[in-house]
Amino acid sequence: MQSTDKPLDSLVELRAVEIPDDEAFLQELYFSTRDDLRGLFGDEQQERQLMLVQYQGQKMTYAQEYPNSSHDIILFDGIAVGRLMLNRLDDAIHGIDLAVLPGYRNRGIGAEILQILFAEAADRSVPFRISVVKSNPAIRLYLRSGLIVDGETPTHVLMSWKNNDGND
Repeated sequence: MQSTDKPLDSLVELRAVEIPDDEAFLQELYFSTRDDLRGLFGDEQQERQLMLVQYQGQKMTYAQEYPNSSHDIILFDGIAVGRLMLNRLDDAIHGIDLAVLPGYRNRGIGAEILQILFAEAADRSVPFRISVVKSNPAIRLYLRSGLIVDGETPTHVLMSWKNNDGND
């Protein structure tokens, strides 16, 4: 799927979410991240309904808590493979949601998105922060990429990246 003659940074790009056009993709992406809900019912239709209710709840919560957030589709060689939601404040960039479809994980896409975010944070002289569910394997990627653990809640790890030049 990845063109060998193109560098990764030329294959990964962002574009704004367009509703209703992107709704089905966003639902499928959400469903792909919810292994914890699989197998709760013997019926696949009930499972899908539960995930749809959970997706709608997350969508409403994000809209209420982060009304000024940016919401982008992550493209890999022109194909929609993930999403990125950010809340850009005066004193920080907060990652709300970063998700990539399972078939596109471990290809450097998430690392490339993080490098884009770190460059923006460095340009603005602010930290990048994200809260990650403790069971999320992406924590390893975040640590490898330079985020540090700032704290935790019972369910989440609080992480941040700060520019090495001493500025937040």
